[in-house]
Amino acid sequence: MAKDKNNIDFGDKKSVKNRKGKVDLADLEWKEALKAMLSTPSGVVVLRKILTKSKMFAPNLYAGSTNDTIYRLGQRDIGIWLFSEMEAADINLLRKFITEDKNE
Repeated sequence: MAKDKNNIDFGDKKSVKNRKGKVDLADLEWKEALKAMLSTPSGVVVLRKILTKSKMFAPNLYAGSTNDTIYRLGQRDIGIWLFSEMEAADINLLRKFITEDKNE
């Protein structure tokens, strides 16, 4: 049977189910951590800084340089991922995050 680096036997349904449960639990913990961050002023500051550094709020096209444009799009990919994770964690907290003034 095929096994991965964690010795999961993909031919054994019980092994796969146990692994899936662990992945689901890790995903739930991640979403709860994001909710906690979105719920606190300090967490919002950190998330906004990460999204700003990943060029989520900046133009992506860099006139005259294809390489710079590609580089910025790569940075933005991380921001898009984080943004989608925040949405999956709690859409209402994300809406609040989007609409609140970052200078308050």
